[in-house]
Amino acid sequence: MTKDELLGMMNEMLGAAFVSVVDDVPKIKEFFKTRGNCQAECLQKVIQPALGVVYGKMGEKLMSEEGKNMAIEAITGSIRACYPSPPRSEIKKLATAAANGMGAPPKEGVGFPEGVKCANAGHESDFPMDDVLKAFGGAFEKTVNKNAKIKDFFENKALQCQLPCLEQSMSLTMKTLFLTDQQDKDVAIDALTGGMHACFPGVPSEEIEKLVVEVVGVLEASMKDASLRLYATNLIKFGSSNVFTLCGLVTSVTLVLFSAGVAVGRRWKRSNRANEVEMVGLIDQSVE
Repeated sequence: MTKDELLGMMNEMLGAAFVSVVDDVPKIKEFFKTRGNCQAECLQKVIQPALGVVYGKMGEKLMSEEGKNMAIEAITGSIRACYPSPPRSEIKKLATAAANGMGAPPKEGVGFPEGVKCANAGHESDFPMDDVLKAFGGAFEKTVNKNAKIKDFFENKALQCQLPCLEQSMSLTMKTLFLTDQQDKDVAIDALTGGMHACFPGVPSEEIEKLVVEVVGVLEASMKDASLRLYATNLIKFGSSNVFTLCGLVTSVTLVLFSAGVAVGRRWKRSNRANEVEMVGLIDQSVE
């Protein structure tokens, strides 16, 4: 089999196993019914390059126990990138159950649960992907260059397949944060950490999170300076309740900069955590 054929087969088997695990546990199924359809689409796209990284890292050990554990890490990061906020331990249980179920006959007539419409669905073209990625990439490079050890890792130890994976996962994660109208900074950091971990399995998640937090800090500082200059020229106005969050700030500033000076003036809604469906303990029964 060629690499593409093998990865295609793995992706199909994982998708079938994931659907079966979700269908087996009503509370997990209900959780995904309350999430956005754009999040399910995000997961389908993030998992593909993540599996490619597992293939690149493991080689002939792909089908070994070590390869399976590496795949579980990549799957966990992928889920977290598109469905942030549930505890990582619970997401890992779901990823483990899906990995263990790969190869089993798919359930007849069962599909992934239909979710809800994402808050900004239909406005995908309004998200300035290239500009946001450029801003994030600049902040990422500045942060990496400050630490010789991290810089050496990305320049000399990262595989060629990991950097394209990172670009794809970051773009999908940030776009999904926009589509779900997610304005909670902690949730955004959790999603970005998951997206990065999907492409760098084997690196401790807490170390990746430290890097993400620093990158977001650099990004916010640079965007805050830009927004203050725009505010001073009356091109953009922020309500008193607005804060400089990752998605809202980058989106509002770049839309102004790259839409002929037309102020957007959109007031972002805050996420209501009280309505979040908790996944804690919901997956145990599927993996016992």
